[in-house]
This record gives sequence, structure tokens and C-alpha cells, in this order.
Amino acid sequence: MPLLILIFIILMTGTPSCVLAQAADDGTDDGRWVIFTYDDHGYDQVYVTGTFTDWDLVPLTEHTFGWSVRLWVPREPQYYHFTVDEGDDLWDAIDPAVRTALNHEQYGWVSVLEAGERINDADRHDENRKERRARNRRIRRELKHGQGITADVSYQRVDGFVLNFNDHHIGEDPYTPSLRWHVNYGFSSGRFGGGLTLLQPLAPDHLDLKFAVFDRTMPNNRFSGIGVMENSLAGFFLHEDYFDYHRAKGVQASLVLKQDRWLRLEAGVRSVDQSRVGRRSVWSWKDGEFIPNPAIDEGNLRSLFGEVRVGGKLNHIKALYERSGSDLFGGDFDFERIWAQARGRLDLGSVAGLDARVAAGRNLKGALPLQERFLLGGLGTVRGYGYQSLLVPAEDVPGQPFGGEMSLLANAEYSVEAFDDVGLVLFYDAGMVWQDAHADVDLGDLKSSAGIGLLLDDDDDIRIDFIQRLDDGDHPVSVQLRLRRGF
Repeated sequence: MPLLILIFIILMTGTPSCVLAQAADDGTDDGRWVIFTYDDHGYDQVYVTGTFTDWDLVPLTEHTFGWSVRLWVPREPQYYHFTVDEGDDLWDAIDPAVRTALNHEQYGWVSVLEAGERINDADRHDENRKERRARNRRIRRELKHGQGITADVSYQRVDGFVLNFNDHHIGEDPYTPSLRWHVNYGFSSGRFGGGLTLLQPLAPDHLDLKFAVFDRTMPNNRFSGIGVMENSLAGFFLHEDYFDYHRAKGVQASLVLKQDRWLRLEAGVRSVDQSRVGRRSVWSWKDGEFIPNPAIDEGNLRSLFGEVRVGGKLNHIKALYERSGSDLFGGDFDFERIWAQARGRLDLGSVAGLDARVAAGRNLKGALPLQERFLLGGLGTVRGYGYQSLLVPAEDVPGQPFGGEMSLLANAEYSVEAFDDVGLVLFYDAGMVWQDAHADVDLGDLKSSAGIGLLLDDDDDIRIDFIQRLDDGDHPVSVQLRLRRGF
């Protein structure tokens, strides 16, 4: 544990790169190498597409403070834009490092890369910065405004196949509110779900009033690190659904403070009616049966909450706080919990990197309802152990425990590119959950594992891990296929 903390301190003090993009001349006349970069705001993926890619999406590689890719570009003027994937939102953006952008009659809003242009000239980057940022915001609003309704399909054990529709309207003026809505239908449960979110700017690009109303089957993946698409594939082909679910119907209001890409603070109140849902879908490509959906403590959750993140996606400190109780707003639950995570990444040249994470949570008052308890084990937590299986039971609590009120987790990974599109990763995990929030934390209670993994694509999103548990006993090496980062 002290070693992991030391690694994290080293990572968090790394020096960020502030180069936006640059062009390199190799002496030929037909083209040149261009490095396209894009700042990170917690995106899942960033692509570049343009006339020099035949409008195919080319993924950028994620680094400590952003995304980049090096491409061969013809010398004649080129049209292009970025495409940004935020998980539940896909939108296009012009290049903030290039002054020339236009609404092309064939391609829409694009950036223009002129012949021989040095994209990162310092004087050009600083010139009219305020005007350029204002124009970029306007173009982004127009791009997102014209995206239209999007649809996708997921699969899980409660609603079966779920057809999801999403749309959003981004205000064209600084103080015009933005709207986002989603509607879904589960074919096995025969239930509709959905929600509407309103975002009213109070100080454009810095402070927003957020209001949301929803009624849907709510997944809770307990910080397991598995995404909706990966979970859907596991359920459809392997009869493994790693989410827990309950029905959530309620409202939420909050203030959201943002400062560029390095700070996001949200504080507000919520009132949510939570009820149990049963398993409705049983089919999978693999024979077997889905595990029952866990029980929950049904009731109305009314709480005051706050979330803060300082830093970007791969280098940040994040903290969550929630207070619920009859002495505050009423409701059926009484607890006060905190959870914090520190994550860092250090790029070691162009082919290697070191990642580390330390996360901890605790309930300070009352008792957490079943659906809000901490759970660790398997997937992106402590690999090699049963899913959600790590727990130190309280001595004075009878019955079969489920989840706990205090948790501690640490992960470290070293990755290096071994061959083209193939990487090698060495990793170590340690963690535990305690049923008693006031138990004496003994680091000897921690369960740990180590292993080696193969990264099979440029974005480290396909990996095969070979994992060895490090606790007492004769445990065979386990193999795990993932479609995303280890943590």
C-alpha cells in the first residue's frame, strides 16, 4: 500500500503537455506529417476525420492531458473535424488550434488545414484567443443542435432487449437553456422508461442550474468499471449480467460549476422513490440462468449531495458526498457517506505508461440501504476474485451480509507497446470491504492479485488478462477478457 501511494504522488506531479497540434516537414512535396491533438474533458474517445482520411473516423490515442494522432496529410488545403464520444453523447467539433473554419456546403462545419501551415505557431495560438473561443462555442452549439435523435440497443436481465432513444437541444445563445431527453422500452418487461434534463446557464461556460426528472430501470455497477455495451455483450453471449438494478422515479436539482477542463463541482438535492424489480429475461447464447436481481431496501431517498472532480479523465482527484435523513428532508433512509478517488497516469515516452488509483468510501452515520452499499471483487476492482465477493463481516450482525459500509481499493498498472497494435501490461490490485463502518481497518484484511495482460488494439480497449490471486490457498490462474481499460 505505501508503494501504491508513492506511485500515485509521482503520477499526479507529472508535467502536462500544452501543445495543441503541429506539422512536421520531411522534405517531400506531396505531403507532410501532422500531429492532431485535442484536449481531454473525460471523453471516452476522440476521432479525426476529413478529406485526407476519405472521411473515415481515425481514433486518437489518449495521453495524460489529451488525445493525439500523427497522420500523413497532402499539402493542398484539407477539410476536417473532430468527432468526440462522451459515452452517452456523440458530437463533432472544429479544431480549436486552427483559425480557419467554415460551413462547407458539402461537409458542414469544418476546419481548414492550409498548405504549409504550422498549426502550433505561438503567435497564432495567442492571437484573438477570446474571439476564437467564442466562435468555437457557437459552432459546437450548431453542430450539436443539428445532430438529431440517436438510437441504440442494450441487453440485461431485467428488461431484456432495451431500445433506447436520445436527443438533445443545445441553446444557440449563451443564456438559452439546453434540453436532453431519453426514452427506452424493455421488450421482456414491457416497460417504458425515460428522463428529461434541463440545463440553464447562469454564467455561460462556468455555472449552470441543472434540473432532472426520471422514471427508469436504474443500473448500479458499484464502481466495477464495466460499461453498458460490455455488460450487454456479457449478458447476451455468456449469461453474465454484472449490473444490479432497481426502479428509480424522482427529481433532482443542482448547481454545476465548471472551470475549463480541470474543475467540475456539482451540489444539489434529490428525491427518488426506489423499488425492487425482478428478473424478466432468461435467454442467452450460452446455456444457463441469470442470477436473481438482488433485493433492495425499498423507500424514498431524499438527500443532499455534492460531487467534485479536480483534473482530467486520467489524472484527477474526485470526491462524492451524500447526506440523507428524516432530520434533513424526510424520506425513509438515514445515512451520511463519502467516497473519494485519486487517479494518475504517467506517460513514459511514446510506448509505455504507468497508471495508479487509490479509492476509499465510508458511511459516517446511520446505515446504508442495500442498493447503496460498497461492493468490491472482480472485473475492474480486485481481479481474480468472485464478483462483489470481498467482505469482512461484522461480528455482531447476524445473517448473510451483502455489501458493506466501508471500502478501500488500490490498483497499479504498467503498460508497454510490444509490437504494432499489441501491448503488454503488468498489474497489481488490492482491496476490501468492511460490513462495519466503524471497524478497525487492518491492512492485513486486504485481498490482492497480480497478473499480466495483452492489449490487442491501439486504444487499449480489448485486453486479455491472466490473473493470479495472492491470498492463501492453491488458486489457478484465471483468464478475463475485457473490452475497456482495466480501471
